[in-house]
Amino acid sequence: MAQITSMKRKLAAEEAVRILKKHVAAVTDATHDARVESDDTGKHIVLYVEQYNPQDSLSPLLRDSLGVLSEYYWRLVTIKVPIGAVEIIMSSSLN
Repeated sequence: MAQITSMKRKLAAEEAVRILKKHVAAVTDATHDARVESDDTGKHIVLYVEQYNPQDSLSPLLRDSLGVLSEYYWRLVTIKVPIGAVEIIMSSSLN
């Protein structure tokens, strides 16, 4: 019989967002923001990162810094957006 391990989050959502923002800011000057969202599978953290060309892949340093939440069992969704979009996304979520 397979062993089932329940995924218990060891870190509060706000603290996970704070840690993620800190790690991302340490490796890039790109405008970014993160927030907790939920869907049919539960809570997750969404990271919005501005790039001149959103079709390009993330820089290796940034991609490596995103692993900071894996030990806390947080699911991370990274969304690359055009320059200026983070401000619009965050202001529209406040309404």
